Amino acid sequence: MSTAASIVLRDANDADYPLFVRLFPELMTGDPVPGAERWGERIAPDALVAEVDGVAAGYVFYEVLDGAGYIRHIVVDRPARGRGLGRHMVQVVGERMRRRGCLTWRLNVRPENTPAIELYRSVGLEVVHASVAFRFLWTLVDRLPAASRGLGVVPVGDDEAAVIEQHFALPSGQLRQLGAAPGVFVGRLVDPSRPELDPGLGVAAFDTGFPGCFPFRLGDARDLRSMLEGLRPMARSPEMGVVAEGHEELAQVLSSAGATIKFRFVHMIGELGVEA
Repeated sequence: MSTAASIVLRDANDADYPLFVRLFPELMTGDPVPGAERWGERIAPDALVAEVDGVAAGYVFYEVLDGAGYIRHIVVDRPARGRGLGRHMVQVVGERMRRRGCLTWRLNVRPENTPAIELYRSVGLEVVHASVAFRFLWTLVDRLPAASRGLGVVPVGDDEAAVIEQHFALPSGQLRQLGAAPGVFVGRLVDPSRPELDPGLGVAAFDTGFPGCFPFRLGDARDLRSMLEGLRPMARSPEMGVVAEGHEELAQVLSSAGATIKFRFVHMIGELGVEA
């Protein structure tokens, strides 16, 4: 099959929502399918739909931050797999990111998805850490070890975001972009006795409509209760989701308190300075 002749990637639109509903479960995150409003406002504007011989057969959702690209979703319909469609989508997105000034790109993938990991490695990405996605009821907070120090949670200021991103190796511009989204609170841990910024204490982007936090970074897992107690007043659901990114101690604390493991994934990062 000639890739150039038979595969077309086009901008997604509201009418592609049924395709999204059908393919989103293939990501196997265990999350409910986002509603049509979220698709239209938060996903479709940064998504491409892949058509094979005129038939929609996959989509890729990606973001461009300050010099960094982030592939959030990439799904190929089962009947279309094994025909090079995934590679084509990755290469097209990588080139679009490069043209928009991205020097690096990144994504998450399940560790057991060996074909996908091999594909991503072939275009220059490598695994940098493993992560665990958890789900729990807010009542879990009461079972956590008592806070070791009196930390609180305050909004991240515009002049603080870049410093925190650098400390936790987050993509530049991610916190600012998340903070501009409806229903998302971006907060940091603070010591009330020393309110000046300490970027290593912790940061969380709480999407209250989802509901869950990503990123969710703590310098010390013992501060988990302080962070969750600071976010709890904003909760709109009895459930909460948190991802422990490359932090085995945090994952152990959540697991010991009874949080449910939804899935595990690895984070991959690569350079975009040369052609894939």
